[in-house]
Amino acid sequence: MSSDLVDIFLLGLVSMFNPSLLAAVTVMLLLRGLTSKEIADEMRISPSTVKSFLKLVMTKVGATSRTGIIAKILEEGIVILFLNLN
Repeated sequence: MSSDLVDIFLLGLVSMFNPSLLAAVTVMLLLRGLTSKEIADEMRISPSTVKSFLKLVMTKVGATSRTGIIAKILEEGIVILFLNLN
């Protein structure tokens, strides 16, 4: 994935839900199907920090689970925008 697409995707997340940039990156990796441990390894942070970011995003989007985060993002059309740019 090109860095331009990542930047556009992250801008979409930040503008829609206003999470921190690291929380937005966490969600991007969640959308790729990574586990909390895999996300932590990729970002070089602890799994508990990943869980904190995901809780922040859950609060922002009104979700109660990781699956709920993905569902809300799909509802809002952010991923559709991202997929159409490929």
